[in-house]
Amino acid sequence: MEFPPLIALIGKISYWTFGYSLLGVRLFPTLAGIGILVLCSLIVKELRGKSKAILLAGICILAFLPFYRNHTLFQPVVFDQLFWTLGFYFVIKFINSQNKNFLILLEITLGLGLMNKYNILVWAFGLFIGLFFYQKGNLFKNKGLYISALISLLIFLPNIIWQAQNDFPLLKHLMKVN
Repeated sequence: MEFPPLIALIGKISYWTFGYSLLGVRLFPTLAGIGILVLCSLIVKELRGKSKAILLAGICILAFLPFYRNHTLFQPVVFDQLFWTLGFYFVIKFINSQNKNFLILLEITLGLGLMNKYNILVWAFGLFIGLFFYQKGNLFKNKGLYISALISLLIFLPNIIWQAQNDFPLLKHLMKVN
């Protein structure tokens, strides 16, 4: 009950599709890992890396065994890593192109990431601070940023409502940990 619902949804889809099988348990985390590999290569390309740099980025992702291990286990971690990487990709695309659509995609990613694991708020806070210093904070004068943040909130709102209706099991879980 302390986890947001995305992992349960992915698990249900896996069960409906593959039943109780090893393929069903490993397919979606592996696809997320492949997505991370592709995104890292696209990030290097967006940062104007040459083909050798793109290849090296891919090799680094594949060679780092603790990171790779997450991509074989059905748990929220791998999807969390996917949303963080996708978010960075959209930030870089926005900075390079100034296309406001990437802000919307960033906030959709944040909203879906919140439906997976709450620690993406740490990432979002760091990004907020970093963007505050980007072009002297001019981005925060743009109403498109706030509209896209509202989209993120609307994606996450069902989980907030569910938490409130069930006496915030997340907070109870956090109190037990401490």
